[in-house]
Amino acid sequence: MSIVEYTDTKAARLQYPRRIVSPRAPSPCCVEENRERIGGMEVEDGETFYYKRCRVCGHTVRFFFTPRTKATRLEIELLRERTRATLH
Repeated sequence: MSIVEYTDTKAARLQYPRRIVSPRAPSPCCVEENRERIGGMEVEDGETFYYKRCRVCGHTVRFFFTPRTKATRLEIELLRERTRATLH
């Protein structure tokens, strides 16, 4: 579940790691030179990523280390179960 709330009705806000409020679409300022890494690496559904946020407008995206692959619902549930089992 993403911590990013995409909206055009609220001001951009960084409350990492709880929440990030971001404009819905990138602006011309959202070039790589203006994006900064937010937080550390995270894993969700077997995919490793971190958040990148535009210093100018606050637009935020997930930056994935590996190409996203389509996983079946069963594969995702099995991964979640294994993760839960290792936490106890």
